[in-house]
Amino acid sequence: MVLSVPQDCVQDLQLRKLVSVSMDGPNVNWKFLEHLQQDHAEEFGSQLIAVGSCGLHTLHNSFKGGFAVWQIDKVLQALHTIFHNTSARREDFTTLTKSSVFPLPFCGHCWIENLPVVSRAIDVWPQIEKYVDAVTNKQFPAPRTASYDYLAVARQDPLIMAKFHIFMAISRIFTPFLTKYQTDEPVLPFISQDLTVLIKSLLKRFIKSEVLRSITPLQLVKLDSTDKTARVPLKNVDRNRPEADVIIQQFEACLSLEAKSESFSSFQPMQTRLDVFLHGHLCKPYPELWTFCKKLLLLSHGQTTVERVFSIPGRRKKKTGEPGTETKEKGCR
Repeated sequence: MVLSVPQDCVQDLQLRKLVSVSMDGPNVNWKFLEHLQQDHAEEFGSQLIAVGSCGLHTLHNSFKGGFAVWQIDKVLQALHTIFHNTSARREDFTTLTKSSVFPLPFCGHCWIENLPVVSRAIDVWPQIEKYVDAVTNKQFPAPRTASYDYLAVARQDPLIMAKFHIFMAISRIFTPFLTKYQTDEPVLPFISQDLTVLIKSLLKRFIKSEVLRSITPLQLVKLDSTDKTARVPLKNVDRNRPEADVIIQQFEACLSLEAKSESFSSFQPMQTRLDVFLHGHLCKPYPELWTFCKKLLLLSHGQTTVERVFSIPGRRKKKTGEPGTETKEKGCR
């Protein structure tokens, strides 16, 4: 047996009933699975169902790898480190900028949690530029640290703010998916559809809508994004709309899942309040979409409080002495 040592750990289990093995992504786990498949086939004549490694790790690492070339992590880490470790620099920064708002710590092992970090970086970057310029002009002592070196390089990057905003926009798209699937509930049957929605929400920024309109999940993973004929013209590339992107993504997910249920198709607006109905379906799974819908539901379709007095027969009473007063009042009774 290839797995003679692990067998001691599972001797009390009925391995014939083993269906699948869940795991993270390290190569050692893949080798273990390969050996386990061999043993299972030799002993029971069948193999386990392989659904791949942890989808959350794969998606998280793809997000991390996509921004590695810009070294955004180095800049965000430097923003916090350079002031966090030295009170004198914080004092210099506050004296120069009149601001006591500092960058937040960057989480290196879970990039998706850095949405507040990059948001704060965008807010304080103008003050950071002032500080770096002041150090360059010898107004303050030059920090001899790698953190300052990263900030000095970023200060010369004319696209640094654009990179921050792109990081924030993509984070907003990834975060709902990763948050939703950090659960012990049986959600594997839904992951393909949700991944399709997520990938489409990214690709539609620069891939033509007619290419994505009827594409299947299998065709989507095989799509050649380097094909220039599939791309939209550069001037039409969808620019950064972080809040809108999340709302659209959640709306598309809702259309593909909840909106197909019987409760939606049989909804009667005059029997159940629309806000109550949507709150029950959107509040928890689609919080940003629900916040947007609440604003729409505040819009008035007319002055109903006033108009219903005039539009409902017999509701309005005439003053005493007006022609037809007696008849109207009898009608009201």
